Amino acid sequence: IIVLYACITSGRKDKKNVFNYEEMKKINGGKQMRSIWAKGKTSGGKRKHPTQKPEWLLERVIYKDLSGVFPISYPELLSQLIRLCAERPGIYVDYRNIANDLKYDQRTIANYFSYLEYALLIIKIYNYSPNLLTSEKKMKRVYLANTAFTLSLSSKIDSSLLIEQFYAIVFQAKFFSR
Repeated sequence: IIVLYACITSGRKDKKNVFNYEEMKKINGGKQMRSIWAKGKTSGGKRKHPTQKPEWLLERVIYKDLSGVFPISYPELLSQLIRLCAERPGIYVDYRNIANDLKYDQRTIANYFSYLEYALLIIKIYNYSPNLLTSEKKMKRVYLANTAFTLSLSSKIDSSLLIEQFYAIVFQAKFFSR
């Protein structure tokens, strides 16, 4: 599979994708990157197991791609948020509590969740209310956008939560009711 490295830029009038061929050549030792799995070997030269590849892909998106599109001061925070979502699929997200627990500003947490959603790494499901503004203010549930990410990042996962995540993704759920 040949995959081109593209970065969607926001705020541009022409809304075209930017292809960073030169950057990807630098990452790949001066050669054109032909596959997103070019780093498919461990440091010992052994091939990676397929469940390890999504983790590498997530790291690449977090540390390379998102920082080129959004003003990210704390890439390690993005990684923490992804791992939080992997360990507890369908977590009820309250930006204030997460900010207090992780010792970051609430607006930073909210922005970073938005960046992860924009990058199609997570999906947010809103608490249903006839008033959309009320739905936005209420707590949300967050899932990683792919069950392979969850399996790759979480050592122990309850199968019922994984099934719930799968159906939320397949049915493209937008709202839940408590």
